[in-house]
Amino acid sequence: QLLVRRLGRLVQQWLTRYWIWVVASMLMFISLGGEQVVLYRIVYMLLFLFFVTVFQVSYQLWIKVMYGFWLTVIIYSMLVLILIYSYQFEHFPEYWEHHLRIPVGFQKDIGLEVYQADPGTLFLKLLTPTFFLIITIIQLHYFHNEFIKLNEDHFTYSGSEEEINAPTAGSGLRVPEASESDVWRQSGPSESLQDATADEATAHAAVDAPQVARHASTAKSNPMTMYHNDARIAYSSEAEEPKRCPRPRPPPPPPNIEVYTELYSYSYRSISKQQITIAIKPRFDLYKCRKIVWRLLEIHMAKVVLLTVFGVAISDVSAVHVIFVLVVVVALPFRWLQPFLIHCCSVWTSILFLAKMVYQLSFVDVHGWHTNCSVFSFFFFFSQSVYGIDSNVTVFPAPFNSTIDGRVWIGFQKVTDLSFYSKGYILLIVVFSVHAIIRYRQRFYRARNRLPEPRPGVVFPSITRQNADDGIREALKFLLNYFFYKFGVEASLFYYGVFSIGIRLDAFALFTSLWLCGMFLLRRCYLAKVWAFYVAYLCFVLPLQYAMVMGIPPGLCTEYPWWNPSKKTLRETALWFFLPDFQEPPLAWKLWPDFIQLLFACCQLYIFFLESSAGVHDGGSNGEIYDRKGCFVGQTPNPMSDFRRSYLSTVKVFLFFPLYWITLAVMFLAGTNRVSIFAMGYVLGCFFFLWNGNEFYLKPMKVLLKMWNALLAYNVVVIFIKSILQRGTNANTEDGVCRVPLDEAGLLWDGICLTFLLVQKRLFTSYYFHHLIIEILAQQQLASR
Repeated sequence: QLLVRRLGRLVQQWLTRYWIWVVASMLMFISLGGEQVVLYRIVYMLLFLFFVTVFQVSYQLWIKVMYGFWLTVIIYSMLVLILIYSYQFEHFPEYWEHHLRIPVGFQKDIGLEVYQADPGTLFLKLLTPTFFLIITIIQLHYFHNEFIKLNEDHFTYSGSEEEINAPTAGSGLRVPEASESDVWRQSGPSESLQDATADEATAHAAVDAPQVARHASTAKSNPMTMYHNDARIAYSSEAEEPKRCPRPRPPPPPPNIEVYTELYSYSYRSISKQQITIAIKPRFDLYKCRKIVWRLLEIHMAKVVLLTVFGVAISDVSAVHVIFVLVVVVALPFRWLQPFLIHCCSVWTSILFLAKMVYQLSFVDVHGWHTNCSVFSFFFFFSQSVYGIDSNVTVFPAPFNSTIDGRVWIGFQKVTDLSFYSKGYILLIVVFSVHAIIRYRQRFYRARNRLPEPRPGVVFPSITRQNADDGIREALKFLLNYFFYKFGVEASLFYYGVFSIGIRLDAFALFTSLWLCGMFLLRRCYLAKVWAFYVAYLCFVLPLQYAMVMGIPPGLCTEYPWWNPSKKTLRETALWFFLPDFQEPPLAWKLWPDFIQLLFACCQLYIFFLESSAGVHDGGSNGEIYDRKGCFVGQTPNPMSDFRRSYLSTVKVFLFFPLYWITLAVMFLAGTNRVSIFAMGYVLGCFFFLWNGNEFYLKPMKVLLKMWNALLAYNVVVIFIKSILQRGTNANTEDGVCRVPLDEAGLLWDGICLTFLLVQKRLFTSYYFHHLIIEILAQQQLASR
């Protein structure tokens, strides 16, 4: 009986939490089901989109309108059942046509058909809305009140969110964060542990009532005492207790007496504290992992949303998706606008989804936008007369040799499989909803546990640059927090050299290489000033390229002036410049590297903004420690600890000492991988630095940086020259097809060399390099003895 009772409570809790999403999924399924689109299914889709859109925009409003929404869905489903069933009576189609003035064709668009010859089809048509009506009634009568109560119990709190976040909002003061053990104390043990042990604890309490009463009184007088005494045994080595926040904190939630009763029942059965600790530790580790995953999702989900929006736009290039591209290029640099723009994308997705469903109905006029270019042939023959195309040619090139539907260019077309046609919009709706779930969950979690708002982009608030060298675990946490803050420039330049230039190999890749040539040697203070102009360039170029892929409407019957079948070089030059073409349009997937490039650039722009703001950042300073003349201007003494006897120091030794030789080995591989004059330069540079050996470390910093910058400049110039030479390669193809020679360009190895050279230069200009110099000097002295 106890097992059945616990199982029943668990099932009830799961159904209360997730049955609502079963109903919502069924609502979407019934909207997209069927062989053809009908009006009553479009109304179902309208209800579904209203449900999820309100959820994404405002959780409080979603809770308020939920009861009325379920009533509307139930009433509408009953009306659909009545209409479909009553339409099977004799002469009902005539009644609709004569009395309601609705033609038979429009009745079919509504979804009304006679199934007298096929009762099985009628049964299936009635089964789907009937089943949906049943599960909706179950939600309204059995789970709705419990769901509302669940939200009130878990997500209501005293005080506004602004009051909770007041100490950290807008000020440069750093408020001590609550540690994981504090959160565990406030939130108590996991809900599943409480639910799973409540009945068993009650049974043991009946056996030993006096002892349980004494135990309960102790727990009430000192909340969480017994539980956390055991927990401290296992987790005292995790971290020291942080200092309490100076502002008064509300008391923790009242303890659950059933948990103490269960723990007492364990001790009653002669179970030691160590066994209890071993049983609890996996739950605590799982809790910490879940907390990290949720925080990572909260940080990066907005980027995933924008990436999905852009992916849908380039997977179906059309005029209606230009809005998506414009939203992306505005949302990436302006972070404070991202929530509003994501809601705008959600609303626009819903409008497009409904509009494309309505377009599938038969009453929509499909002939109004059709164009026959034989009528408007003036512009085409005008192009012939200007560019010398043979006037005897009477066959128009595609798409002018057939009737053109102008609405396809806009983004509307008739399809037979609506689910496949709208898969992009379905994916967007799911991603928008997941983003809202993550946002609400984190907000309510912090409000329920009285936690301050964490700093943007930080997963572990207690980890800063001061304790990053304490151990391997702290170093990994620091990198997870501030990797892009410390190495964003190197990561961005690596991506530009390897992917953005090496994949595209066209005119826009040449423009990117020009930016790379202008930025790779700039000091960080000047780079921060130039970076904003680079982001503006990317924000302008990305919509421009999308417009080039989309082209002009073919219904205008105007051929592009660079189209000339007798001049192959002209057409291939246009292809290299990424110009639009009806026969061979530019590839939309080539916009992916530029989008990732813009994403990296916007993240780095935000880093420069943080560096320019007053105050010391928890990630440490990114300021340069050498001036333009190579003189040291950093802190003295060296703030970075020497390589001590620890596992982290061992990792640093294996990473920093051989990095110089690994970089030269990569250069040698880049030079010997292909035989060319550029590769010879890599080989010569490699042997020159190998000849210097460790003595290169002991050169004056000004000389050292000049030599390394010369090698870096050669690498960037090679990338630039190779991107120029792709124009000549494209123009001299024999079979008429322009193939980008990815395997012959060798830009992959150039990009890898660029990465290692940048990382090694970063090491030269860091405090760790001073320890390397001291180590080299010590080795020389020992070798001389």
